[in-house]
Amino acid sequence: MEHTHFFIDPLDVLSFRGNKLFGEPGSLGATVIPPTPSVVSGAIRSALLVHKGIDSNRYSAELTDNDPELGTPARPGTFRLTGFTLGIRVGNLCEQIFPVPADLAIKRLETGETEVQSIRPLRLGSTLKCSASTRLLAVLPEFSRVKPDTGYFLTSTGWSAHLNGERIRPTQLVSGSDLWKSELRVGIGLNTKHRSVQEGKLFTVQAVSFNKLEYRREWGDVGFIASVTGAVVPESLHLRLGGDGRAAIAKKISLKIPRAKYDQIVASGKCRVLLISQGVFRRGWSPFETDADGRFQFGEVRGRLVCAAVPRFEVISGFDIARRKPKVAQRVAPVGSVYWIEDLEASEKQLCNLVDSGLWSSELEEACRRAEGFNRFALGVY
Repeated sequence: MEHTHFFIDPLDVLSFRGNKLFGEPGSLGATVIPPTPSVVSGAIRSALLVHKGIDSNRYSAELTDNDPELGTPARPGTFRLTGFTLGIRVGNLCEQIFPVPADLAIKRLETGETEVQSIRPLRLGSTLKCSASTRLLAVLPEFSRVKPDTGYFLTSTGWSAHLNGERIRPTQLVSGSDLWKSELRVGIGLNTKHRSVQEGKLFTVQAVSFNKLEYRREWGDVGFIASVTGAVVPESLHLRLGGDGRAAIAKKISLKIPRAKYDQIVASGKCRVLLISQGVFRRGWSPFETDADGRFQFGEVRGRLVCAAVPRFEVISGFDIARRKPKVAQRVAPVGSVYWIEDLEASEKQLCNLVDSGLWSSELEEACRRAEGFNRFALGVY
C-alpha cells in the first residue's frame, strides 16, 4: 500500500477540545495534544474537496457524483488516514514523535536523573487471585514505590528501540513542555441567529502554540505528521485545523517510519501490538475475539492473547459537519495500549498486510472511523 506523508505546520495557535462538556458560562475548554486522528482526517478531506472543485454543500447533502477517492459522508471512498503523530522538522529531515506506550514507566530518581523501565508480563503466584481476563499480568518489578513521571514522548529513535526490545535512554525522551506552550484565551458567546453578543456568556479556551526544539544539535519546527493512502494529493494543502478553523499548511515529505524486525517476530512466534491511534473495538478493551484460552484468528493471523496493558478508557465523539450534528460517542482503548501475543502464526507479508489495514475485522466495519485513522498500530518484538 502506497502512503503519502505530510508535515503539518500550524500558522496560528491551535485549540483541540476533548470530549468533555463545554459551553456553559465560565467553563474552560481544555485542549488535547495530540488530538484524535479524525480532526486532521476531516481537515485533509475538506482541503481535497476544494482541490477537486467539489461543491461542499452538495457533497454534504450527497447530491454530487460519488468521488471514488473521497466517497460520500456516509460511504467513504478509498481515502484513509493511516498515521498521525506529533513530528519535528529539521531542514529536510522529518521525524515522528510518539506517545509513551503503557509498557514503559518513567521515573525521576532522587539524584535528579530519569530512568525508563519496561513493564513485563508475569504469572501471578498460585496464592494470588484476581479477575484479569488474561493468564499473565503486566507488572513493573521494583524494590521501592516511586510515582511514575508523565508528560513525555518518545523520539523516533526511542520508538524504534522500544519496538525492537532495546532499552530506552533518557536522551530518547522529550517532554511535552518542550514541544508546546499553552495560554488561556477568553471568548464571548454569540447568538447564532443574530450573530450578536450574549450577555453573561464568557468562557475560557486553552490554546497551544508549538515551540522551536533543539534536535540533533539544530533547531527544528514542531508540528504534526500525517500519512494518507487511497488518494492522489497535491504537494501542499492549506488546512483549517481544530477549533475556529485555525490556519495550517501541509506539505509532502519523505518519511522513514520506524518498525520492528518482522523476521525476528515470525521466528520467535510472539509479538507486542502497540496502538498508535485510539482503538474502536467491539470487545471494548481488546481488538481480538478470543476463546477461553485466549486464542484468536484475525484475518490471516492467528495467535493467543496472553497479557494486556490498557490505560483507562477514553471517549471519542466529534461534530459531523456534513450532517450538522454531533457524532455518536464511543468508548475506545487509548493510544499506547499494549497487547502481548504468543503462539503467533503469520508470515512477514501477512503481518505487513495487517499493519497496513489496521485492526479492523472487515472492510465495512465502522467505515467512517476506519477512514478517519482509528485502530492503527505497530508491532514490537516480545
